[in-house]
Amino acid sequence: MTRARLGGPAVALVLMGLLAALFAPTAAWLARTWQGHPYYGHGWLVPGVAAAVAWRARARCAELEPADAGLALV
Repeated sequence: MTRARLGGPAVALVLMGLLAALFAPTAAWLARTWQGHPYYGHGWLVPGVAAAVAWRARARCAELEPADAGLALV
């Protein structure tokens, strides 16, 4: 007996929409802060730099074995 796969593009889009709605106020606050405060003007660069670092580390992360973190994550 096979199990039906829960997921697909529709579920992914719904989850992305929910996350976008959840974080929209925070993203708006960040944009206002980065735009208006001279000390935080570099904030526009942070998401791009973080994405570049994550992209460069993707191969190393793919090689890792899952660990049993257990309650350490809680």
